[in-house]
Amino acid sequence: MGHLPLETYQRIREELEAVAARMRPETPVPLPQKYVRPVETRSILLENHIALYEVDPSRKRLTLREIAIRSKQGA
Repeated sequence: MGHLPLETYQRIREELEAVAARMRPETPVPLPQKYVRPVETRSILLENHIALYEVDPSRKRLTLREIAIRSKQGA
């Protein structure tokens, strides 16, 4: 992440914070173990970067895994 332009990093951070804010329940309710969903991998595309992150819905946790430069198709 240290090689990212500051503006790009800030925009990715804002997007991830918005995702995390939507995950917060009004009243936390623990889920029974049999109803726990698996971790989901998602991505955010921003200009020529892609941010890969995981969402753990049962723990209401978002984990940034990687930010990479997207390769150009057909080049």
